[in-house]
Amino acid sequence: MKALDDLPQAWRLLVGFFAANLALGYTTALVYVWNTTRMAPQGINDRFRGNEGDPEAVEIAFAKSLQEMLGLTHSHVLAMVVFLFLLGALTLSARRPSPSWKTFLALEPLVALPVSFGGLWLAWGVHPGFSWLVSASSGLAALAFYGQLAVVLRACFAPTLEDGS
Repeated sequence: MKALDDLPQAWRLLVGFFAANLALGYTTALVYVWNTTRMAPQGINDRFRGNEGDPEAVEIAFAKSLQEMLGLTHSHVLAMVVFLFLLGALTLSARRPSPSWKTFLALEPLVALPVSFGGLWLAWGVHPGFSWLVSASSGLAALAFYGQLAVVLRACFAPTLEDGS
């Protein structure tokens, strides 16, 4: 199988612009999450469990219903698994970094996806302490996602040569 770095320029441009657009969409999503939760356990709890009983709340948030949780999980998991798989496959096809790093970067977001959403369900329905799991898992997934982007964009826009020159 050819390495991503060895594909013709038109293919590398196609993949590179695909990855750049994923970066735009994912970053926009992170800005939205920051705006609604501050990416903090308390913000996650307020957003999903509600805060209508908190007299100090700046903005009232009502607890998500079962239907809202199902819709959120369904739409996010189905969409994210597709682009995470594609970006992971592209990461594995690049020449650099080492195979172990590429494997970690490719698999981590796919492991974090059910952990993050499972943690969200647990924080919503079982105990607010599970929001820490959501924060930690989602944070590590975001770092791995941007690591994948770096690998893929480097392979597309600064490919290596077979002889190492």
